[in-house]
Amino acid sequence: MTRGMLSGGVATGVYTDEHGYLCCKYHKTIVVRWNASTITLDTGHWKTVTTKKRMNQVSAEFGLGFGVWAKRGEWRVSFKGKDLEFKDGIVLVRGE
Repeated sequence: MTRGMLSGGVATGVYTDEHGYLCCKYHKTIVVRWNASTITLDTGHWKTVTTKKRMNQVSAEFGLGFGVWAKRGEWRVSFKGKDLEFKDGIVLVRGE
């Protein structure tokens, strides 16, 4: 079920999956998947500037509270005042 597209997001869609998670798909990869409890981030092995931009757009538009950035070429995630190493499939726990 398609819910919409991010502002200015080419090849990007936001929808609810069969398990009730909201998902942001960029090309063929679900880059952000979230519900009230968790947020999962995944590049699909496409660590590009645009993938990072889409993740940050989702966070801003849906009030998810994370930021993805790079430090000396290594991707990082800021969440709840913590600086975390980015890994595909990283799960951020909400509400704690």
